[in-house]
Amino acid sequence: MSEAVDLTPDEASAFVKLIAARTGPKSDEAPAEKQATPLDLAPLLLDDEAAIPPRRYVGGVGAFPRPRVVALSGPPGVSKTTIALGAAVALAAGVPYGGLVDPEAPCRVLFGGVEDELAELRRRGHAIAARITDRPDLRALVNSNLALMDLSACVPLFQVAPDGRLIETNGAARLRATIAAFRPDLVVLDPLIELHTAEEASNTLMRPVLRALRNLGTEYDCCILLLHHETKAGEGTPLQRLRGAGAIGGAIRAHWSMRAMTAEEAKQFGVSEDMADLYVKVETGKSQYSRKRPPAWFVAEERELANGDPAHMLMPWSPPTTTITPEMMTAALRALRQGLHGEPCSTSPRADASARTALEQAGIPGSACANVLKGLIATGEVSLREWRDPIARKPRKRLWTAGNPFPGWQDDTPRH
Repeated sequence: MSEAVDLTPDEASAFVKLIAARTGPKSDEAPAEKQATPLDLAPLLLDDEAAIPPRRYVGGVGAFPRPRVVALSGPPGVSKTTIALGAAVALAAGVPYGGLVDPEAPCRVLFGGVEDELAELRRRGHAIAARITDRPDLRALVNSNLALMDLSACVPLFQVAPDGRLIETNGAARLRATIAAFRPDLVVLDPLIELHTAEEASNTLMRPVLRALRNLGTEYDCCILLLHHETKAGEGTPLQRLRGAGAIGGAIRAHWSMRAMTAEEAKQFGVSEDMADLYVKVETGKSQYSRKRPPAWFVAEERELANGDPAHMLMPWSPPTTTITPEMMTAALRALRQGLHGEPCSTSPRADASARTALEQAGIPGSACANVLKGLIATGEVSLREWRDPIARKPRKRLWTAGNPFPGWQDDTPRH
């Protein structure tokens, strides 16, 4: 039996630490977890609704929610940079731009590009500024409120490891310092693909990138506008056309999608086929906090600068409207009664017996066809009913009129 040994207090403390080290958890054992601190809880309903902070937008309600991440997308060559620059100039001057922005006051904008050098951005900026800021005081506002950044030497801003870890580069630090110094309301980053090293199709890898951009906007109380490409197929809704991971569409809170004018739209608006590529439509793909806006149209124009260069810009354009006359309604009713290709007309624009085709052949302008048909249906002179196709022997929904020559109508009950 060992004899007891008297230890000084310091010796006893050292001995206890030695025993603890030898009997503690092994290297492959997880240490005991500390007691977690519960998250702060908040009530949903307040006694005073007015205490809820109102939503804030850059460029008017529904434009750029602040501080959030938003996106402007479109296929290659549709002039995303040009229209973003037009909106930036308008925001800086405090003037409206084609239904996209209508600021209550001038806004501060940082425009960062990677693919276009500053000289090219200046060309387009001078072109659009000459059209929408034609007063010296407005031009002065643009120069004080809008600043260009060449991001080509700073990208990527974020490096993403295969396991999803995000590393901010020195370029990101420089961007932060610039935002902190300039204090913009809106930061335009063009394009998204150049800002990071993540696999664009991976939700796991794109989430930290979008989260970092969202945190950047929150930290400096600004809206982050990302210019982004769409899929080559260009199919589906605007959000579905966004290239890459679904996390991109999930993270943004507003989305504008650009598309070139289609052949059908050119025909409807009376635009010649060889000029249709000059027109672009901007439609709302996502509007998290407000109603979707109606599509906005723009037309490409050129201005020769003082140095002799032609400069490209996009100016707001309104599709022509057609006044509907009683003569149009009479001609339309006659055309629908006669049908097309020996059968009643269909509401489908792709059908052989398309009502639109019948109306256009009757001399109704393409821009008026939809309203003329709505008017005839509203008066009850035309209705949608089931008609049995004698060839396919299947009931189909077709446009019925009194006095039409077609047998095979299933009943007299209009279908709307």
